[in-house]
Amino acid sequence: MLVNNVCPGYTATARLAELATTLAAKEGVAIEEIEDRWASQTALRRVGRPEEFADLVVFLASARASYITGVSLAVDGGLVRGLY
Repeated sequence: MLVNNVCPGYTATARLAELATTLAAKEGVAIEEIEDRWASQTALRRVGRPEEFADLVVFLASARASYITGVSLAVDGGLVRGLY
């Protein structure tokens, strides 16, 4: 049995846009400021695209990943800094 964990970081989804809108209104700043803040927290300095997350999931579900099990993979552009 293969069991893996995929850990998303900031990913440009409708939910993230909703959160940015809510937070911007609460703080009285532009939505772009919130989005820039999130991007600046990652090593790659950007928010991920949904297809980047999906690409990993598709790979893990494929026969090419048949010997990968028991891992947690962060798809977060370097948001989490550390070794597993």
